[in-house]
Amino acid sequence: MNSWILCRPEEVPHHLRGRGIPLVLVPLLPDELGETLGLNRVIPGIDSEDEPLLALAARGRNPSVIARELNLSVRTVQRRLVRLCRRFDLESRAELAAFLAERGF
Repeated sequence: MNSWILCRPEEVPHHLRGRGIPLVLVPLLPDELGETLGLNRVIPGIDSEDEPLLALAARGRNPSVIARELNLSVRTVQRRLVRLCRRFDLESRAELAAFLAERGF
């Protein structure tokens, strides 16, 4: 079993400096994780116009918030969410949010 230490370069003990491996830590924003890990946000049967709606639904936004942010009527958002739930055989918006989160939305 190997052991490792994580420290700044200037803190590496002198006798171990030749064995150091360069390492870069990059903080990611939540929206960057799926893209960075190569998760595919394309779901068969999803129109590109639905993607902004899906991104907001995946974050648990309610239809009135989604409608306001996308400049749509609440009824339009509700219809589109119901249509998407039916398409993927999901029972609720909570199931839709989980389904989308698993797919990088």
